[in-house]
Amino acid sequence: MVPSQAMEAPLAGGSIIYKPAASGYIGGLLPNNTWDGAIGEVIRHEFDMIASPLLPNYERNMAVDLSEFLWDASHATIQRKAQVQPDIAGFIKPFSATTWLSVLATFVAFVICFILTFKMREILSPRPSSK
Repeated sequence: MVPSQAMEAPLAGGSIIYKPAASGYIGGLLPNNTWDGAIGEVIRHEFDMIASPLLPNYERNMAVDLSEFLWDASHATIQRKAQVQPDIAGFIKPFSATTWLSVLATFVAFVICFILTFKMREILSPRPSSK
């Protein structure tokens, strides 16, 4: 998947190269009032812009022009279409016979316990004495 800027740049007579900063981080102000990191590379005209999440502060705002916050939620995954034909019993196939027998045994045990609970309640409940 190619970002839209990379498709538009050649049309405008330019090119876009995506490259990580040499230092590996956004940058900080050094004691000699210069910048290192990606901000330093922009100030030294090694890069034209930075596309990275960063926390704006006073020093960064004075050194470079910060844009408005961008939010791009247009990410998508691309995958091959499945070659499987639709099947009415498709929900059964992912599980083994042992799994289905376990589900059946659990259901039968639940029904037996449910019936025994009501039978035991009838047997153990006090009956009114007839005199």
